[in-house]
Amino acid sequence: MNTQLLIFKALAIIDVVLRHKFWPFSSFLFIASSIPLFLFLSGYFYKPEGEGNPLRFIVKKIRRLLILYFVYNAFYALITYLIFRRSGVVMGQLPNWYNFFIQPFVDGQQYTLINPMWFIPFFFMVQMAYMFSSRLIRRFTRDELVHFLIFAAVGLAGYGLRQVTVPGHALLQNFVLKLMVGAFFISLGRMFAQRLVPCNVYRVKFLILALALRGMMFIEFSSPCYNFAGAGFQELSGMFYSIIDIYILLYLSRLMARIPLLERMMSRIGSNTYHIMANHMMVFLVIDTAITGITGIDPNNPYGDMLYYTWPVYLAAGIGIPTCVGMVAKFLRKRVAVVWNEVRLPEGRKVMAGPVGADRV
Repeated sequence: MNTQLLIFKALAIIDVVLRHKFWPFSSFLFIASSIPLFLFLSGYFYKPEGEGNPLRFIVKKIRRLLILYFVYNAFYALITYLIFRRSGVVMGQLPNWYNFFIQPFVDGQQYTLINPMWFIPFFFMVQMAYMFSSRLIRRFTRDELVHFLIFAAVGLAGYGLRQVTVPGHALLQNFVLKLMVGAFFISLGRMFAQRLVPCNVYRVKFLILALALRGMMFIEFSSPCYNFAGAGFQELSGMFYSIIDIYILLYLSRLMARIPLLERMMSRIGSNTYHIMANHMMVFLVIDTAITGITGIDPNNPYGDMLYYTWPVYLAAGIGIPTCVGMVAKFLRKRVAVVWNEVRLPEGRKVMAGPVGADRV
């Protein structure tokens, strides 16, 4: 992955962390959602060749997404249970077989400390849905524009169906509609990489146009309801906000890549988005506990003013600590791979280590 797109990932995960803690600019910046940013990036690197071997595609995604997900899931299930045993507080749900293995693929809302990770099972499923749908479409046409238009129609249908469905139908709202809209953003990433990047879309006049459209939409629609986790697609303007934000952040990441110090810092963040998504809520809990213990004030009190001046601490720690966790984890994986690679069979042949793994989100 090139530096620009690593920085783009970093901006997306910073948005995720900011959304989970108050910050004073949330009424204007990043209104759309960070989820389409990750979906777009998945489409950007999508290779249709994988459709020729669906089983291999599925196994690859399981290795990259779900194995580590269930490792983290087990860890936070244990933490949730221990907190309950010690304090009687249930952070989300107490672990059981259903919310460990099944619920992640329904709505992902299991344990409070790992709530942001609802995205990983969904990310796996939407990539499966896109791959099989794309494979089917290519039997009739290989025209990439037609391909994109079909997925655009599906995405718009997802928004339309949201207006007529009755709230509370989890299978429809949290599965079908999210897959429909999510597949569109994957297709958008594919179209952008194939048709727009070769045309040099990174021009100042396009950036000015995007910023102007962003400003006009904010004046007209203000902050739309756009909760992707709950398929909250009540307002179609959310889709257009996302498309504009994707371009603006791509342009911004391209500029940031030219500043060496900033490029190195953001690239490290972008390389560890999976670990940041998994661990920042735990970091928040530790900070909350420390502030309450020291000051006696609940930092999450919406009627207090502590949130106004502590959010940079939450942001820095919520990004920095999980990034360090990710860097240590990757170092240990490499060391294990080296040691494993040095193990010899009786015949004297080396046992080659499997791939160390790629950044997953």
